[in-house]
Amino acid sequence: RSFIIYKQMFHVYILRLSNSKHYIGRTNNIESRLIRHQTGQVRSTKAFRPVELIYQEVFESRSEGVKRELYLKSLKSHEAVEKIIHSGDGPVV
Repeated sequence: RSFIIYKQMFHVYILRLSNSKHYIGRTNNIESRLIRHQTGQVRSTKAFRPVELIYQEVFESRSEGVKRELYLKSLKSHEAVEKIIHSGDGPVV
């Protein structure tokens, strides 16, 4: 008898909205979350569809993901977020 061990991963992601602004979020199921964004089920992005996933990072723990999400959200300028996206500081999608 064999077992598959599934380790849950946590994604921090950045979407580009139709108004060219960014949405920063985190999830443990990136595929499902993107579908929710694209189908208007997320209140904060519903009016700004279509959305495009432009960046994501993956973490082994929820706490690491939360810390990174809060850091990215603390970057108040659009230019600072763009710099992170293009810096190679994490995997670009």
